[in-house]
Amino acid sequence: MKAVVVGHVTKDLIRIPGRPDRVMTGGSAFYASIALQRLGFSVTAVTKLASADAPLLEPMRAAGIELVLRPSATTTVFENSYGGAQLSERRQRVPSIAEPFLESDLSGLAGDVLHLGPLTADEMGPLIFQAARNVALRISFDAQGVLRRVVEQAVVATPVRDLGRLLRHVDVLKVDDAEAAALVGVDDPARASGRLAALGPSEVLVTFADRGSLIRSQHGVARITAIPPRELIDATGCGDTYLAGYTAARMRGEAPARAARIAAAAASLKLEQYGPLRLDWDAVLSRAG
Repeated sequence: MKAVVVGHVTKDLIRIPGRPDRVMTGGSAFYASIALQRLGFSVTAVTKLASADAPLLEPMRAAGIELVLRPSATTTVFENSYGGAQLSERRQRVPSIAEPFLESDLSGLAGDVLHLGPLTADEMGPLIFQAARNVALRISFDAQGVLRRVVEQAVVATPVRDLGRLLRHVDVLKVDDAEAAALVGVDDPARASGRLAALGPSEVLVTFADRGSLIRSQHGVARITAIPPRELIDATGCGDTYLAGYTAARMRGEAPARAARIAAAAASLKLEQYGPLRLDWDAVLSRAG
């Protein structure tokens, strides 16, 4: 199985009072690529960052991912400063953003599935979604980024214009419950998933963190129970891992509800460790039961 993942790999700066600043590789493309590779895919990741930040890609190279680095004078940088008694307060800045993707950035690529993981609304436009159809027959999309725009280095919520122009090219859409409501103006997740499916996706995944998830497909709507981690360590990239687990299961012929259960297992295992998923398909199946 071959997967192509498109999105900005980021430099994440973590600042906690009394501790040294940490620089980490981040971004949906980073977490999704490594999870898909661990789950049995051959992965090509298409990203943009400044040449000086190329070392950020080393964990992906070490995982066996083929990297296609398109030109950009800048790197997307997320600066997270934590405070408060339990580090529950976070201030976020985005000092720089890599250049947006162009239709030509997908030229010459091919796969069984293509995943689009933008971090901000300006990262990829409708032409990228249209061009994705020339790369793979199955397109997955995590919509969190299209609801975020960076204004004077601050992340602000933004409405999505022409959502249908994006979703008409998408087969599998993943959102959380708040994102679903923001996209279609409907608070009830089941109804919101129906509105989203009407715009194009044949399968819509709505996640609720530790309250499980919902899958809408040609088989109807099913609620999936979350699988609690044995120890909660790091939630970063959990949604990307969930979607990777779902994709891996569906590509192996699992029905949507069973695939969502396997996705929950992948997310559970990811929550037990820092960084991206490190375990394989067999470990995920074992957790799924």
